Amino acid sequence: MQIATFGVWKVYRYDSVDSTQRVAADLVAAGATDRTAVVANRQTAGYGRKGDAWQDLPDSSLLVTLILKPSESSQMAHLAMVAALAVVDAIAEVGAVRACVKWPNDIIVNERKVGGILGDAVWRGDRLDALRLGIGLNIGGSHDAFARQSLPDATSIIAETGRDVQRDTLLASLLRRFTARQDWLLRGEIDQTVDLWRQSLGTIGRHVVVALHDHRMIHGVAHDVTRNGDLIVIADDGTRYEVTAAETRSLRHRDRIFRQTP
Repeated sequence: MQIATFGVWKVYRYDSVDSTQRVAADLVAAGATDRTAVVANRQTAGYGRKGDAWQDLPDSSLLVTLILKPSESSQMAHLAMVAALAVVDAIAEVGAVRACVKWPNDIIVNERKVGGILGDAVWRGDRLDALRLGIGLNIGGSHDAFARQSLPDATSIIAETGRDVQRDTLLASLLRRFTARQDWLLRGEIDQTVDLWRQSLGTIGRHVVVALHDHRMIHGVAHDVTRNGDLIVIADDGTRYEVTAAETRSLRHRDRIFRQTP
């Protein structure tokens, strides 16, 4: 393990870990401060929002968890939006390709998943101690390589752009852009943050199928999002739903066409 600094960030670097989220939890318990990052070359037990295994090709992914110390739990949703915007910005800067967000947390390039974002809170009783934002991005790997892993809809930045993208360059861009957008949020620019995140969503306006944990299925159009990031769906029968990420098991675009950000 190595410790470095990048701007306002303290960065812990590991060769291989079970999960950057788990390592971040240990660091929080040991007193990690705000704006600490955990970076690994490889994860052996990475996981996504639904607990699904996150499979990464060796030395071909950016695997990072950001440790944040928001003053109020209400800030968690907006910090997740900041992370998504920072990822989209960094991919555009380093890969020169437009990405969009499939609600709530998938990062999409050219209709394929290139990464995802996972938020986990650490509580001390009823008080929020820290927020861990895990970000996994596929930098390298061909479509054939992902298909052999039974991930036919996955892709990488290099596969989509043909550019020589370096992991540290992408990490530096991500941290820099996250810091700038978080500072903007801390100045009270909440509505502007939500609006920009809304514009980054490839889900708005799409025909979707939302599967909820209580086994309900909603078929309709993704109409909008709330200020807290919940998805507003107008069902085929005209019923209006506000769906949270926590109650959603999966979301599928029925036409499988993603709207790229302008």
